[in-house]
Amino acid sequence: MMATEPKKQPTPPYVPYTTFTSFLNGLKKTGIPSHIDRSVMGTMSGSGQSAMIATLKSLRLINVELEPTSELSSLVNGSESDFSTTLNKLVKSTYSFLFDGSIQIENTTSKKVEEKFRNIGASGSTLTKCISFFLAAAKAAGIPVSTHVKAPKIQRKASAKSKDSSKPATSNLDQDQDNSIPSHEDMEKLTVSLPGMDDGYIYFPSGMTDQQSKLAVKMAKFILDNYYGFEQEE
Repeated sequence: MMATEPKKQPTPPYVPYTTFTSFLNGLKKTGIPSHIDRSVMGTMSGSGQSAMIATLKSLRLINVELEPTSELSSLVNGSESDFSTTLNKLVKSTYSFLFDGSIQIENTTSKKVEEKFRNIGASGSTLTKCISFFLAAAKAAGIPVSTHVKAPKIQRKASAKSKDSSKPATSNLDQDQDNSIPSHEDMEKLTVSLPGMDDGYIYFPSGMTDQQSKLAVKMAKFILDNYYGFEQEE
């Protein structure tokens, strides 16, 4: 009889924790729908929607049919105490590999925690995002975690060297400028229709407050009006 392969554990949540809580706050205002699908995720980017659905499934806040569970209702509709209690249970269940006694999460090290996440398939930037979410969720749930545990820095790939040795090397300033360009992952995308042209897009950070959103829109309008000379048609 062939041995049954162990069921692969899903990748733990890797959206920014603030994006997760902002989504829950949105549900608190609108109410929890019958299904948590992409249509209720507003202006999140496609990758952001995928990551959010994966996060909700990993935490068992929705089932495979995208139907909300009682735990989601407790987080959204419960008191602050209910939120903390429910989140505590969800964290310990989702990250059972950290609470199985193999390490002491209260005084372990970053290296040991990274090894645990790597063992279930997290790597690269996803590893950093997974650990960042865990640390934020554990803090909100009142779970003590070693102060030695930090999310690893995202390693940037070095640019390929030119085969032409006569080509001057890229300056440190240019490299810093290249590295400063943010990824669109976990950004909210606003589509701008341009008559006779392809659509344009404006990206904003996910999880902004209403006040921050209004300020961002005001700044975007100011830039378009004053730097690009866009004027509203009469």
